[in-house]
Formats: sequence, C-alpha cells, structure tokens
Amino acid sequence: MNERLLLDLPHRQFVWSIPRILRPYFRHNRRLFSEISRLIIAIVLEGGFEEAGGFVHIPFGNLNRMSEYFRRLIIKFFLKKKLINANLATSLVNWRHSGFSLDNSVHLPAGSTKARKALSQYISRRMAVPPPLSLKKMSIQENGEATVISYTSENGFFQGKTETFSLMRFFIEVTQHIPPRGSQYIRRYGLYASRTKGEWPEMPHVVRLADADSCRDHRAEEIKKILRPLVKVGRPPPGLDPNFV
Repeated sequence: MNERLLLDLPHRQFVWSIPRILRPYFRHNRRLFSEISRLIIAIVLEGGFEEAGGFVHIPFGNLNRMSEYFRRLIIKFFLKKKLINANLATSLVNWRHSGFSLDNSVHLPAGSTKARKALSQYISRRMAVPPPLSLKKMSIQENGEATVISYTSENGFFQGKTETFSLMRFFIEVTQHIPPRGSQYIRRYGLYASRTKGEWPEMPHVVRLADADSCRDHRAEEIKKILRPLVKVGRPPPGLDPNFV
C-alpha cells in the first residue's frame, strides 16, 4: 500500500464504529463484515484532480453529518437483512448517544512516507488471519482437563484489563475473525480501482505522483505471468518474441 498504491498526496484514515447491540450479529455471521465493507471507505484521498490535471486539496467538513448518515445507512442495512425489527431500528435512530461514531484524526500528509508506512503496517497487522496475539501478554495454566488462557491488554481504553478464557472459548474468539472462503474485505474505488489503476501510465498528472512500480503496465505483467510457464517447459506460443519473457 505504501510503495505501490497510495499517491504522494494527502489522505485521511476513517475509523467507523457501531454500537455494542449490533456487534453480536457479526460473531454469528462473518459474511456481514464483507457486506459492510461495501458501505464504508477506510482511506480517502483528501481532494481531487481538475480537468487540467492539477490536484485540488479539499479538507473534509462536518463529520457529525457524515456520522449520522453512516448511522442511518447501517440501520437500513440491518433492517433490510431482517436482523432487527422496525421498533429497534426506530430506537437506534432516536438514541441521543447511539454508539455510532466516526474518527478521521489520522492524517497522511503528502510526501510523508513515514506516516504512510506506519499506517500500512497497522492495517496489515489488523487484517492478518487470524489476528496476531502477543505471547508476552498470554499466560496458560493447565489443570487436568481445565486449561485456562489469560490475556492482558496494554492498549487504549482496555489497558491493564485481563480476561480469562477456557481453551475452547479462546479458539472460538480467535477463529471468528477468519473470513469465510471467497469473502472480500478490501475494496478500491475511484482512482485506486483496479481498472482505473491500469490506466495510470496514460495519466501524466498521476504518474508524477506515483511510485515507478505503481505505473507499470499491469496488463503486460498479467500476460507475462500466463506465458512464463509455457516458456519454461519449452512450448512457447508461435510467433512469441523470445525477449518478451
């Protein structure tokens, strides 16, 4: 993400939170994560390009209105899925402290490789399957058949809190984060969409802001991947330039 995706432009990271009352649904239906990911964007380019190719920086405005829109979007999603009824949906809309929140305090300035790298590392850890656990924070006590695992958090609000699990519950807590086969959690839109990214070499205003590897012709790279095994076994297609692969 740092070296081959994000342009040398300002970005914002968005963190979306939903209330506790809706979180158990994700425990029992892991595909909801994939469907919710269609409704939110985690990293947003802070601006856009004008017709002449110049970049226009546009700071984000009222987050309260954006958060309220997010709340109603998620409630509508759960209602359409028939996971909640109309009464609960109405209550969630009317709650003064709804539990829905939006934070965009993490800013990636243009030219800040250090900030982009730090965020890339954070996301890669969060998206690991299963999520990484620090062995230094874990203690295991074996008492016959009653094996107990304790885990102490050292971050944020839960700093210093220790929770104890039975062995089976510990496995359930960890494996629930493994996405079902075929689920897609990461999506790219706009300038970063796969189809658009393949056209970057034809956009001079983008090329000057991207890493050299990012603007490589990915269509040619895909062709090379297909042809390379054929060349290795001595069966190059007719008319293939031997210097191509």
